[in-house]
Amino acid sequence: MRRSHERAPIRGAGPPVKSRSLLPWMLLAICAVAAAAYWDAQREFASALADFAGEQHALARAVALALRHPLVRSKATTGGGPSVTEQNNV
Repeated sequence: MRRSHERAPIRGAGPPVKSRSLLPWMLLAICAVAAAAYWDAQREFASALADFAGEQHALARAVALALRHPLVRSKATTGGGPSVTEQNNV
């Protein structure tokens, strides 16, 4: 009867793998995956920020145009402000 801490040899499993040589390769693989994930996250963040900036720019232009036209019309109909020639002469 074998004791619980002894293991039976596995036949035909190939040469034994040295864990000391495997450990650095495992760490290298983990670091490579972590670096690729970090790079991808930074790239996605930059892309999302650029998209957001473009949307904010378009929104600001649309709001500015929407507010400009009623103001220009109200000044023209009420005569509320100085004309362009009056502004240049001041």
